Amino acid sequence: QSESVDENDTKIKDLFMKHLGIKEEANEPGTLDLQLEKVTGATAPAYMKTDEQMKRFAKMAQSMGQNSQFPVKKTLVINPANHLVQNALKIHETGKNEKLVEKLCLHVNDLAKISSEGLEQDQREEFVKRSQDLIQELTNLAL
Repeated sequence: QSESVDENDTKIKDLFMKHLGIKEEANEPGTLDLQLEKVTGATAPAYMKTDEQMKRFAKMAQSMGQNSQFPVKKTLVINPANHLVQNALKIHETGKNEKLVEKLCLHVNDLAKISSEGLEQDQREEFVKRSQDLIQELTNLAL
């Protein structure tokens, strides 16, 4: 069950678009789009949604013997009600630690990718490195 998105959530969308390098006008296949959806009872901060029509078209072409890769449009759907997402916005609004905000945005994106399609080898290595940096930074703050 989802709720409607309010005006304050625009800040969250802008924040993630900035840190993930998503352009508002980028709407062609192969690009990442972003949308907000408040999902009550959901524990995940985000999930990845793929354009099913393009996915089916790519599978059909593959079954006909065409090996070319069709770019599939993906949408990162962020749950603005999630505590991790809310905390990233709060830290951003303090203006004190934008690097941490960027790491949190990237981490939310990585988690969405992992839960939907997995990561390529180079993406896995980046995820592990970013995760270690993030955990170290957060534990340093706790000291």
